[in-house]
Parts: sequence; C-alpha cells; structure tokens
Amino acid sequence: MKKLTTFLLVCLFASAASFAVTGKANAQLSLLPSIRVKAGLFLPSSSTLTNAVGNTWIKLGVDVGLPVGFNIPIVGASTHIGIDYAVKGSSSLVPITLMEMIQPSAGVRSPIFGGIGLGMYTAHFKGAGSATRLGYRLMGGFEFNPKFFIEAQYDVVGQIRGTRADGISVLVGTHF
Repeated sequence: MKKLTTFLLVCLFASAASFAVTGKANAQLSLLPSIRVKAGLFLPSSSTLTNAVGNTWIKLGVDVGLPVGFNIPIVGASTHIGIDYAVKGSSSLVPITLMEMIQPSAGVRSPIFGGIGLGMYTAHFKGAGSATRLGYRLMGGFEFNPKFFIEAQYDVVGQIRGTRADGISVLVGTHF
C-alpha cells in the first residue's frame, strides 16, 4: 500500500509540474475528460501462468483522459489514467496505469494511436497469494470511427509471487 501511495503522489506531482509548464497551452483545451471503456482478452506470455491458470483470460478496462499532463494537440499527445481487470477462475490481475498516448494529427486526426505507460500491477494467482509490483505497458490501436476502437497492449510486469505476469491483450472499446 505504501508503494501505491508513493506512486500516486509521484503521478500527481508530475501532472502538476507538467500543468505548470504548459498551463497556457492547456488553458484552451476542454476540461471535460474523455472516457474510454474496453473489453477483450488477456493472453499471458508465461507458460507457468498458463499451465496453472489458463491461457485466455477475460479483461475489462476503463481509462480517463486527464486535462493536465503532457497534452500536446499538434502531435496528438494526451495523458490517461486507467484501471483494468483481467480474470480467469479465481486468479486476477489489476493494473492501475498512467499512460501517455499519441495519436498524430496534422490538421486531420489519424485513426492510428499508440502509447506507453507505467503502473502498479496487483495480482492474485490461485494457490500463490497476492502481491503488487511496478510494471509498464506498450499499446497501439486503430479507431474505426470517433466512437469505436480496437487496441492491443503488452504488459511487462516481471515476477509476482514467482510467476511472470507479462502478457498481451486485445480489446475493443468505445469513447464517451
């Protein structure tokens, strides 16, 4: 819990510092957050985890675009905070991530987006208990229209309770 509190304080400080540096540019941006809801599959890359629990997990997630952070409209950069829930039987993985997303826009918004993020990953593996660890995420996706998108994520978490929690996710979602 202490690690999570420290992480959240670091994220808050980084967002505040970013807002102070880019405050004028952000003053023209909407203060209404964008909300993205998604669902799909998580596929663990560890054979130990797939042998113990299974190779296809259900994953649900939501992220919110923050009105502060490294939001640079010309290159399409935006900061998002999100939470996901991947589950298979009595095992689960819950990452809380801070993502920097880039969706290039030179006059016309590109349907392709990508990003990188850092977060706290809490896992409960059947028979091994629960633990939390720092990890990171790489992601990319495609918007079919302003409402619907498909997204691929790769989470690099390392070992939690002796089992690697890395894996790829494929999700479909919508914007609000």
